[in-house]
Amino acid sequence: MKYSVEELTVKKEDKTYDRKSARKEPKGLSNHIVAFANADGGTLVIGIEDIGEITGIDGYTDNVNDILRVPFDFCRPSVLIETETLECTDKNGKPNHLLVITIPQSPELHANQQDDVYYRMGDKSQKLIFDDRLRLVYSKGSRYYEDEPVADSSIEDIDMDFVTSYCRNIGYAKSPEEYIRQNKSYIVAKGGREEMSGAARYSIKFCLFSIAVVVGLPRFSLAPRLALTSIILNSLRCFTSFSVVFKDSYVDTDAAL
Repeated sequence: MKYSVEELTVKKEDKTYDRKSARKEPKGLSNHIVAFANADGGTLVIGIEDIGEITGIDGYTDNVNDILRVPFDFCRPSVLIETETLECTDKNGKPNHLLVITIPQSPELHANQQDDVYYRMGDKSQKLIFDDRLRLVYSKGSRYYEDEPVADSSIEDIDMDFVTSYCRNIGYAKSPEEYIRQNKSYIVAKGGREEMSGAARYSIKFCLFSIAVVVGLPRFSLAPRLALTSIILNSLRCFTSFSVVFKDSYVDTDAAL
């Protein structure tokens, strides 16, 4: 356990830590569990009151059993958790226990039973409006896809003529290979060898494509063209298998739109 029982009672609630009474209505905890899963993960301790008093879980067996089912019964999709029981002394000086629930950061977007999406912000689990929810979908989809290596790939699979064109467009003076290597998220070490990441697979062509479209619409003022760029990028991110930089893997971008 990262913290002692004493530390859990005095630790301030924050983005990755919260504590609740074992008397709390189980269904309501789904908001906090999905909030942690959608953000950076966190720890939820059951058996400590908001004011820091230890009331424990031993006298609330039925409610605690219901709490343990919350990640599966009231979260969509289910949230995988880890649990630990800690021995403690409650406010009455009697032996008792705390339930520690660890919620890992999830690559998926989670909602409660009412399809409301929550995100941990500071010491609160904040319900997201539609636009924020959509941005979180894009963020999760691109973040985890970009981090994954493309199986059996190497830097030789990159179309350097394409990267050269991109570097020329952005005014990058060094070689295309230096550009790839300086963007460390493009290369992933796996099994002692270098493989290209999902980020390398599509990010360059996203930029080139949006630049080409926006520059090709001179009748629009700068603000609408910038807005159009944002729309294009966000739309294309939905196509997470969009092949863009690797040789012999181009697609018709007009057809994709």
